[in-house]
Amino acid sequence: MGRGEQIAPEEGEVILRATAERFSGPLRRPAPVVVEKRVAVRLTPPSLQLLSSQHYVRQGGAGLVVARIGETAIRSGVVAGEEEFLSYPVPGAAESERLTLFGVPWNVADPSRVRLFAEDDAGNRSELAFIDLLAASPPRRDTIDLPDSFLERVVPAIESRTPTLTGKGPLIERYLEINGPLRAQNRQRIAELSRDSRQDFLWKGAFLQLPNSQVRARYAETRTYRYQGRAVDTQTHLGLDVASLARAEAPAPNDGRVVYAEYLGIYGNVVVLDHGFGLLSLNAHLSSIDVAVGQDVIKGETIGRSGATGLAGGDHLHLGIFVQGTAVDPVQWIDAKWIRDNIGTKIRLP
Repeated sequence: MGRGEQIAPEEGEVILRATAERFSGPLRRPAPVVVEKRVAVRLTPPSLQLLSSQHYVRQGGAGLVVARIGETAIRSGVVAGEEEFLSYPVPGAAESERLTLFGVPWNVADPSRVRLFAEDDAGNRSELAFIDLLAASPPRRDTIDLPDSFLERVVPAIESRTPTLTGKGPLIERYLEINGPLRAQNRQRIAELSRDSRQDFLWKGAFLQLPNSQVRARYAETRTYRYQGRAVDTQTHLGLDVASLARAEAPAPNDGRVVYAEYLGIYGNVVVLDHGFGLLSLNAHLSSIDVAVGQDVIKGETIGRSGATGLAGGDHLHLGIFVQGTAVDPVQWIDAKWIRDNIGTKIRLP
């Protein structure tokens, strides 16, 4: 092939050969250096077949899908908005059968933005729409005033437990650094914990809410924060706040393994449980922690006591449910019927 010529690639295996001529002279004629490498040429995306059915999801909710992928696929799962959820092998099935537990972010309402995908090592990608219905659930709105007494209580306390915070500047500016950048860092830490999630269903049945508790705040509340009469920040609350008695015993919401049990910024003292296949629960604002990392817990076992650590206005428990780092509505997971209809109809649960 001459210099500048191009050939149309064909699928199969090709040999790439590079030749380097060595310096030669009157008394020295060394042989050239030749390097060869066999490379697979792939032009066709991996096959992708939907195996499960009746995928009815809600904005901010979760779901499960089962698919069969082609043998050339090295990555597969679900993309929802800007988030990606990787698949796992279906227990007891062929390697080509994959399950994906996925979440629909609170700000995604278009079903076309939720799709199955499979990708090979050459970057060829198959995508497939599978959502039958995506119900809209727009965020609620709330306004929170920030009195100096609240800032004086929470800001220095969080700074003392967070080495990355300087503790310098006006109190409101330090609060905004906690409420924004630190909030994002804390959620990223939870996403990191999900990467080592067990490939097994560790949980059984509906998740538990704090006993005898009342709901104080729900998932996907978009809050406008006001200081001295003016709006200074906007954030979205991505969990369920419940309260009963002060320092109430906080139960493990379901069977799982403790993967985090210490202070975590805006959440204060937290216990994070791995429930398998990328599903994690966050139990936050605890006044005390009664479990350790690596410990297996059963549903209902006391893991700590409710409190007001972190960015908490009073004693309560914040329950967050995360799928591969994306927060989803905990209310679905404490509903046994929702679990049966949306998870149990697609995969055999313990």
